[in-house]
Amino acid sequence: MIEKWLRWFLRPIHRIYFKRKINRIRRRKGDGTTWNEKIPDNRHLASTNQESVARIAFRILLLLREMTKDQGIDVFLAYGTLLGAVRHKGFIPWDDDIDVFMTQSEFNVLVQNSNHLPKELALVPMGLGFFKLMDTSSIISRDGKRGIAVDIFILRDGRRGSLSFFNVHTLRRLEYQNAAFYPAIPMDFESQQFSIPNQFSKILSDLYGDYTQLPEEQDRTSSHMDYSQIKIRPYGENCVNLRNYL
Repeated sequence: MIEKWLRWFLRPIHRIYFKRKINRIRRRKGDGTTWNEKIPDNRHLASTNQESVARIAFRILLLLREMTKDQGIDVFLAYGTLLGAVRHKGFIPWDDDIDVFMTQSEFNVLVQNSNHLPKELALVPMGLGFFKLMDTSSIISRDGKRGIAVDIFILRDGRRGSLSFFNVHTLRRLEYQNAAFYPAIPMDFESQQFSIPNQFSKILSDLYGDYTQLPEEQDRTSSHMDYSQIKIRPYGENCVNLRNYL
């Protein structure tokens, strides 16, 4: 209960701090154009809205992996993306969002280098330990504000070599020894390899119970979006109001 109150109290301070920091750094000259050439956006090749969402989200994940690899950072697949990698070797068939874990220190390195992100992607603070790397040429949320994004969840350093994160499903903190994450394991996700936590089975069991079992057929739907209502624009044509975030 105390932690929930602290999170509510500290959230606006956290957002203001990171808004100012990210805005300041992103005004610096960077090489986002080069990254657009290395890992081009291919939404125009999609034939449905669902395919467009998957292509855009996966491209952001690829870009994040390559940028952070150059910076010596581990990015772990998390939540449903981790489950999809382990159980389906890719997206869960009825879900298209992407989640990753990063440690706070490594996320700080990403922020310091965020001027090198393509200008078409926004790095925005959402809540304590929760950020989005967001495509600004799409609207996907039911409130008409947010674009397609990779959700970044922060692993907090704890005592005696532990890492923890705030479980968004139960609003409880889960804590593990570092050995639960390191050394990272490579795992296929949509025919590319990404890092997953060393003890992924324990983490998935804590999050989902028997994660090897498929949910009931009536529950195999996306809880994040209505594909008939989303808005996909050509890459670079902004439709996200960043004043909502930055």
